[in-house]
Amino acid sequence: MGARCFTRIKVATHATVSFGGQTIQGVTENVSLQGFYMRSSKSIPLHQPLRVTLFDQQPQIINANARVVRLDDGGGIGVQISSIDVNSFVALRNYIYRQCDDFNGIMSETYRMIDSIC
Repeated sequence: MGARCFTRIKVATHATVSFGGQTIQGVTENVSLQGFYMRSSKSIPLHQPLRVTLFDQQPQIINANARVVRLDDGGGIGVQISSIDVNSFVALRNYIYRQCDDFNGIMSETYRMIDSIC
């Protein structure tokens, strides 16, 4: 696997994923500005467009459109964010920054992520 372009933080938080009239629950293992990796007892097809909600127990809920980019044995699902509203993006960026404490690195990633979703 290639080198990661975005800082990943380990965090186990509730994730809700909706697609094709279905909604499933899972738990994240790690999160970045570009996406997250989660585990679920239910499967999702590869490349499936999704609507995701993260951190629903936190003060700021994060909502995004995404797609499945990886499936692993044991219920592992790699999800890449394709679009995200400004408030959710800022909340996600701030959460990641607080966990890694690298302001310059996270700001660089912020600009790269904005370029990829705009």
